[in-house]
Amino acid sequence: MKKRLLFLTLLHVSLVHSQSVSDQQKLRNLHALGSLYGCVRWFNPATEAGEINLNEWSMKVARKVMDAPNDNALIDSLSRLTLPIMPGMRISNNPEAISYPKDKLQIPKGKKGVLQYWQHHGVNLGGNNQTYKSVLVNGKHSLNNRSDNTNTFVSVVRKTPSLPVSNTGYVLEVYARCSRPNQRGYIWVRADDEKSGTTVFFENMNGRPIVDTNWRKYTIEIPAQKHGVNFYTGAYTIPGSSLLVDDLVFYYKDSLQSLKPIWFYNFEQDAEGAMPYTFSTGIGKGESGKAGSVITTHSGYKSVRCARLIPKEFEVKNQLGKPLFKEKPNGIEMGKAELVQGIWLQWPMSMYSLKGNTYPSAASLGYTYIPDTFTSNLNADNLDNHLCGLFILYNVGKHFYPYPEVVKANWDSAFDQALLQTLISQEELHYYRNLQRFSAILNDGHIFVSRFGSVPVGRFYPNFFWERIEGKVIITSSLLKELKVGNEVVSINGQPANYWFDSLAVFCAAATPGFKEYRLNTATIEGKEGTEMELGLLDQSGKLQMVSVKRTTNVNSYYANFENTKTIEKLRDSIWYINLDKAEMSFIYEKLDSLAEAKAVIFDLRGYPAGNHAIIQHLLPKAEKAKWMHIPHYLYPGAKPVNYTDIGWNLKPSKPKLKTKVIFITNGTAISYAESFMGYIEGYKLASIIGEPTAGSNGNINIMQLPGAYAISFTGMKVTKIDGSTLHGVGITPTIPMKRTVSRVREGRDELLEKALEEAGK
Repeated sequence: MKKRLLFLTLLHVSLVHSQSVSDQQKLRNLHALGSLYGCVRWFNPATEAGEINLNEWSMKVARKVMDAPNDNALIDSLSRLTLPIMPGMRISNNPEAISYPKDKLQIPKGKKGVLQYWQHHGVNLGGNNQTYKSVLVNGKHSLNNRSDNTNTFVSVVRKTPSLPVSNTGYVLEVYARCSRPNQRGYIWVRADDEKSGTTVFFENMNGRPIVDTNWRKYTIEIPAQKHGVNFYTGAYTIPGSSLLVDDLVFYYKDSLQSLKPIWFYNFEQDAEGAMPYTFSTGIGKGESGKAGSVITTHSGYKSVRCARLIPKEFEVKNQLGKPLFKEKPNGIEMGKAELVQGIWLQWPMSMYSLKGNTYPSAASLGYTYIPDTFTSNLNADNLDNHLCGLFILYNVGKHFYPYPEVVKANWDSAFDQALLQTLISQEELHYYRNLQRFSAILNDGHIFVSRFGSVPVGRFYPNFFWERIEGKVIITSSLLKELKVGNEVVSINGQPANYWFDSLAVFCAAATPGFKEYRLNTATIEGKEGTEMELGLLDQSGKLQMVSVKRTTNVNSYYANFENTKTIEKLRDSIWYINLDKAEMSFIYEKLDSLAEAKAVIFDLRGYPAGNHAIIQHLLPKAEKAKWMHIPHYLYPGAKPVNYTDIGWNLKPSKPKLKTKVIFITNGTAISYAESFMGYIEGYKLASIIGEPTAGSNGNINIMQLPGAYAISFTGMKVTKIDGSTLHGVGITPTIPMKRTVSRVREGRDELLEKALEEAGK
């Protein structure tokens, strides 16, 4: 490992010093292309841009311009490679000499055209996002920009009628592959109660799509069912992808956990080009999943034939985009952007079109896009994918992040650093950390870097939980006999404990110090399954001991091991406690009359509500219509909305009204929906609040889909407090501030709950 770090350090020195001119030029070249990519993808109305895959285009251009020896060569290459998809653009090192004559963009006399331009309601970054949308108004929807259709997937389904109840469960096994790189597919299972038709189980691999172009086995395990069910099993894929499936087997588990096949299907009996026998399109419930066809084709897994799912993606291509909001450009408007210091771009952000084709066409100006062979694996860790991923992240942060004012660092300089890191190494862990470091600069608690399947760093944990309290790393929960609650950790893998925490802080995105600490609690111990950590511990007597712990528990089980499992309970003197992280509203309704008569009610929201915000209506004195969520309307680059869609919850009081004393407990772990909840408590002064500020990151998330099967979530809208003041980076502020202390942890006491009980008794 030391040799590798030395190699990377020497390579870094080489890049920056020994060939400083040429390598600085390489960074300029890539920075300019990254800036250009954002204008081409999201603010370029030209029809030609919608007819190609712009991610692949950026990768091809990167290969060709990366080694441009100087700015003049860079300008020449970028212009030549971009004009075929962005007619009317000019790039120059003289910002006063790039004006394109507007009269050449006017449609000929006698022709009736309409203005074509982009509108972004937030921004759609892929998929069927009902909150954030992007539309090329009056333009043709293509694979690259379609976002307003609601049923764009095709599914194949096979019904398995009611089976004898298995006390041990079932398994679906499917071999599948994507037909080309950079595609996605899924297998799925749904179980409906045979009498009521209610869905009792559903799994569709949403977090782990099929991306491999080689045949692989995929399985879904179904737990034991108490009643007879009808099973619906199948596969689905989305526009831009084509999925092949074969050798489907549905098993039940016997009493010895052995798999016993119920049915097997390999498509050998089906005719080429025909719909597979006993299968149908759709999901077996409603009209969803029928946007395409399923045919039998050749090249099966082991046999001759398999099934191929083909989305009906081109049938909507001639549909013209309709406006999302009233704001629009004033005729032809030209955009101007500095791609990198000293190099400028001008381009038409709105153009007239005739029947969905912008005027003038690139071909009429003598520019033709000539596709060339592209051989990069779009699902792999390589320079092509990594650069394109950074281009996307950079531009989303630059043009669509709703809180640019909280970005303290220079975003362009951070982009250069990220590019440099990618040039140094294309190793998957290096890139994953690069994405984490770069995105964390946005100071957004909703930012989370993921990779379909698994992340390079690993998400396994030793069975203990620690926190940094009063400047010390303290064990706060433990299932390991070697670690006791209250132990202070002074060293981690040979490093001082606080240094270990601080060194990983740059990878943890957060808007407030409290949420960053919460993320560090797990970021500091996660790793690959079976790997070990060496800890230096001080017991309460001050004695030092070294302990080795192993990462054995996956992320879901880990959190379940240490969660507060309480729901609703009566504590003392008619004081009730409700854990909003666990108590569903149906449970709360059962106790409402008792709560209304109680001396006091303590609501604990150190976590995420269990869909129970309706309790607010039993606290509200009157109906409210506050607008505290604001979805930006973007016409132009630079994260400068022309307006917002303003929305709220519009809550009304419900009976019985809780007129008793009400106290809330919260801290920095409360994020998003929890802050919507707490926003009402603070904004309308409905209760006392004990604890620490919340995470300061609220609003529906948006997700960037990056090549290489990576994804990054972030906050897609602006959210304020009820009174319109700033929430992001501030959080909901307690009326009674209070933090945990080391002494109370060692005594096994919850001082925040004790304080709430004290207040309740007054």
